[in-house]
Amino acid sequence: DIDIVSSQVNAALDRLSALVEGMKQVSADIAHDLKTPLNRLQMILESAADKAARRQDVSDDLADARTEGHQINETFDALLRIAQIEAGARKARFTDVDLGEILQTIAEI
Repeated sequence: DIDIVSSQVNAALDRLSALVEGMKQVSADIAHDLKTPLNRLQMILESAADKAARRQDVSDDLADARTEGHQINETFDALLRIAQIEAGARKARFTDVDLGEILQTIAEI
């Protein structure tokens, strides 16, 4: 009996360890996905500041900065949607679908 409980506890600890490692990887991936566009945004803004100091046109840099800002917002929105789904907050919006009907439509196409 003790051997069975011991092996079950060890298996549970192994699963927990794997989950923790997975969370660390997800955290690293998220940090990278956010850091890269933030670095690009910083470089664009520094370029715009340099051009402005030389009284050059900065409209292209500002457009690029706006694009990077939108992409950063989209990343945060996706992270928030994931968190809401995991918390069950978005499940109320889920609806049943008829996969047979969808497959029939695809087959007809």
